[in-house]
Amino acid sequence: EADGSGFTLSLIEPYLDNTIPENWIASYNPGGSPGKSNEFIPGHKTIFINEFSAINNHFIMDEFGEYNDWIELYNPADEAVTIAGLYITDNFSNTLKHRFPNTNPELTTIPAKGFLLLWADDDTEQGVLHLNFKLDGEKEQIGLIEANGTDFIDSVSYLIQYPDTSYGRIPDGTGPWFYRLPTPAATNSPGSDNPEIIDFNKRGQKNDFLLYPNPSEGIVNMTLYDISGNCVKMEIKNIEGQTLYVKTFYPEENEFHTTLHLPALVKGIYFVSVFANQKQRVRKLMIK
Repeated sequence: EADGSGFTLSLIEPYLDNTIPENWIASYNPGGSPGKSNEFIPGHKTIFINEFSAINNHFIMDEFGEYNDWIELYNPADEAVTIAGLYITDNFSNTLKHRFPNTNPELTTIPAKGFLLLWADDDTEQGVLHLNFKLDGEKEQIGLIEANGTDFIDSVSYLIQYPDTSYGRIPDGTGPWFYRLPTPAATNSPGSDNPEIIDFNKRGQKNDFLLYPNPSEGIVNMTLYDISGNCVKMEIKNIEGQTLYVKTFYPEENEFHTTLHLPALVKGIYFVSVFANQKQRVRKLMIK
């Protein structure tokens, strides 16, 4: 039953053609602004796309216990700011792809010098922070757009991403982008809680490989390079030299990524050996 307390329709900008449906949005405030100028959302040039994870297999769950792609926004200002009415997209040519509703200001407000986590899971029925698209792990774009649907607040284009690894700015908001161990809804600046920046572009020699996160709680991602067409044997030994885990892989591409589940490994230090192309590489792994 209508009670007059809902949102009205307002033109996104006063100069737009009012005969075009796409030029209208829900009012910024309940009840609209009858008899007055429309209350447009202020500029948001201080909001940054700060970090994202396009292949979140095991790192963090949403409130429904699901591992979904995520995007972190950062507000460096001294005052809280709302994203209600703004747009976010994974395609720069479609700036109106997803609009944040203004029905729950508590959830769509970023505190001063704070962070806000969005779930790119293509499941908007799960809440106002769940988007209508997922992130591609190979190549995509992320854009945050003003309420007028045209002006970009911030954007990033990216290439290949890696499991349970994020791509984030250091320092927050203004710095260059790095692959890193994820810090969802927290600062990206290296510190005691998460000091590791991952350089996937560094190639010391053939068969180089990465283990991350390290230290780990038993779920470890492994990345190997230049091993196409080869049999790869992996062994994990404890500090006493006992072999605890052996597995063989048959990669079909030059870069190989897999996730190791190691629940049997107790807290301690281990050595992971990879044998490929008639060479051996060893990495230290810490289970915490």
